[in-house]
Amino acid sequence: MQCRCILIIFLLSASFLTGNAQQAIQLTQDPSSDWDPHWSPDGNYLCFTSERSGANEIWKITQTGDSATRLTFDNAFNMHPDWSPTSEFIAYDSDKSGNQDIWILPVAGGPHTQITTHPARDESLCWNHDGSEIVFDSDRSGSNWDIWRTPITGGNATRLTNHPAVEVEPAASPDGLKIAYISFQGGTCDIWMMDYDGNNKERLTSNSFFEGGLCWSPDGDYLAYVSNESGNYDIWILQLTGGAPIRFTNDPGDDMYPSWSPDGTLIAFSSDRSGNNDIWIQEVTLTGTKESKKNSGLKAYPNPFSNCLTIDYSLSESTWVLLYVIGTWGIPLRTISDTYQNPGRFTAGWDGKDDRGNTLPDGLYTIRLSTGSQTITKSVINLKSAK
Repeated sequence: MQCRCILIIFLLSASFLTGNAQQAIQLTQDPSSDWDPHWSPDGNYLCFTSERSGANEIWKITQTGDSATRLTFDNAFNMHPDWSPTSEFIAYDSDKSGNQDIWILPVAGGPHTQITTHPARDESLCWNHDGSEIVFDSDRSGSNWDIWRTPITGGNATRLTNHPAVEVEPAASPDGLKIAYISFQGGTCDIWMMDYDGNNKERLTSNSFFEGGLCWSPDGDYLAYVSNESGNYDIWILQLTGGAPIRFTNDPGDDMYPSWSPDGTLIAFSSDRSGNNDIWIQEVTLTGTKESKKNSGLKAYPNPFSNCLTIDYSLSESTWVLLYVIGTWGIPLRTISDTYQNPGRFTAGWDGKDDRGNTLPDGLYTIRLSTGSQTITKSVINLKSAK
């Protein structure tokens, strides 16, 4: 079934990023505060910190904001959750033992394991690329904060920074070669980067603004971060090959804690724009990166959409084409095209229904284009109220 859409194209400024023109979608609406979301590497869930139980606990929701599940029950200060590369575990820091230490929980259930036991505070953690170590910040060296890493099996932690200034909020790169972090070395709060072993430290930004909440794009070409450069806290994106940072969100509220989706098409973040701290997602379009070049043959718009999505794709050779929609857990919901096609550009439509004609609920879906030589995906948001 085809749908007819009227498409109005706005020519944006010539930058590598479009984000402000996209509509942010609210995933949680609990009267308590939800913040610090993190996508699971398989793309099915987000974990986050919430006060909805009366204390800071770790929760998870599906990528569509459904099935909120509480994962910690400590009535403690549980913070900074991050998924393991396999999506099987979540690391977090907690004072449940009387001190802020790093713990790991199995998502499927089971006992939580304490990773660090130092009398100092160990916080603001992330996994490394292969899941063998946790990188974190700590004041265990004395009066200042530094970046450390430790094996998940326990053992001695390795100190990576050693400067009198505060250095915190590490983010390990997807390829395992670099760590981005926040440093006050120059007297201001700036973004720095170093090799994974702590060598070759490099300053990436230098200004008088607050910066923090670092998150790598899946291809390692960009860093999303929080800055008050605009007067309030917004999400910004820094291209690591050069160029001025680009503002991604533009709202009077404060947007914090960005987290990139595994396919690179969405950024989740927490925001008080609704009057309460909740989890939101927004589409991000990048050009010139490995991920964008890989997905350049598939476009879906408008995004979010309401009842009518236009899908454009191109073929460089004659091939069998399978174009379909999948939902959570990778379940196929609607086949749009299953035929042999010659080279060229093609346009198809999706009316937000499944193969049986049932209207699908609001949420996040994936358009998947499979040919004889490649598979390309695009995340889209079905929202009945989208304009």
